[in-house]
Amino acid sequence: MYGSVAELLADYAEESTSTLRVIGAFDSELLATSIPPDGRTIGALVSHLATSARQIIGFTGVTVAMESPVDGNDDVSRQVEFYRHVSETIAHAIRSSWDEQFLLREVSVYGMTWTVAKTFQVLIRHEIHHRGQLVLLLRLNGRKVPGVYGPSADKF
Repeated sequence: MYGSVAELLADYAEESTSTLRVIGAFDSELLATSIPPDGRTIGALVSHLATSARQIIGFTGVTVAMESPVDGNDDVSRQVEFYRHVSETIAHAIRSSWDEQFLLREVSVYGMTWTVAKTFQVLIRHEIHHRGQLVLLLRLNGRKVPGVYGPSADKF
């Protein structure tokens, strides 16, 4: 759990930077691929990262404006820019309005009572979960995988 806003922001900066690297490793053709063939596209999974972060952080009172949201059909550069917009807006809102006391505030999330710190922790874990799926999809499709917590096997 996060003990300070600075610790939370440092973790989010590292995780969002890694997510941007993974999203940027895709090309628009691969984003259009459905997994399974009749399921959601990889692009839809990528856009889910930003839209769900926006939704989860909303439980804490942070609002992220979506002037032109992405969907699974957008090209990779648009997906990268949209994710960057959402993550930078979240970081800016936290930096400018949260303090250690705020992290302890209880909020209702999907019918459960969590602290703001736990809510943010779930946002991060959710992102890590889906980023892992994206890394696997890159690998299964013969693409190079960027390093996340150090170099990937492609760097050795």
